[in-house]
Amino acid sequence: PSLHCHECRYCRSGRGNLCDNWAAIGVTVPGGAAEFAVAPVANCVKLPEHIDVTDAALIEPLSCAVRGYDVLKSNLGSEVLIYGSGTMGLMMLELAKRTGAASVEVLDINAQRLETAKLLGCTGAAARAEEFDRPGG
Repeated sequence: PSLHCHECRYCRSGRGNLCDNWAAIGVTVPGGAAEFAVAPVANCVKLPEHIDVTDAALIEPLSCAVRGYDVLKSNLGSEVLIYGSGTMGLMMLELAKRTGAASVEVLDINAQRLETAKLLGCTGAAARAEEFDRPGG
């Protein structure tokens, strides 16, 4: 939900993510968690009929998780450790599993979130890294 000025040098060069006047719905202007919000036309996309609005709500965080996972350049059989099992961490867990990670361990101080990670099939879940059985400490 980024809001760009469309006038600064970054916006004019197609790099709105670096906008000198960057703002975001729900961060610098109200509306992120509201049932209804006003947004510029440039931030709106008509959903195809076959896409449910509740599924569409995950498009943006999933795209961020996919980009983050792509940057990792993990290999088949990698061992993955995820810090935090909130929305992004759980999406990273799914991506790691689906791309052939040998193990996916999750760290989080929130016990309820760790339970969700376990339900989604992580290899291990702990509140502290010391809880994982690792050679050499």
